[in-house]
Amino acid sequence: MIKYIFQKKQIMMEQHQLIKSRLLLSDSQMNSIAGATSGVFVSVLVSPLDVIKTRIQVKRLPKGELDTSLLTVMYRLARREGIRAFYKGIGVTMLVRYIYIYYL
Repeated sequence: MIKYIFQKKQIMMEQHQLIKSRLLLSDSQMNSIAGATSGVFVSVLVSPLDVIKTRIQVKRLPKGELDTSLLTVMYRLARREGIRAFYKGIGVTMLVRYIYIYYL
């Protein structure tokens, strides 16, 4: 049983070395690409919440109006400006991520 496990591990190591030898990118380059991809993915997911948060913080309400709940702001934003309004400013966010990764 132990001999089988050792052989299996050796086969997996050989396969890993074979795959690694065929890659054109180094480990640090792969890590950079993985980090950039995850950063873009997170930006796309979080951008709508960031837009809503900013709208709630900036909004000036008339006296007596207290309705700035998350769902209310989401509904009004989608109704008045459309779904694309949730992604306003995402281009700048992506640019900043690119500059940060490229220059650092």
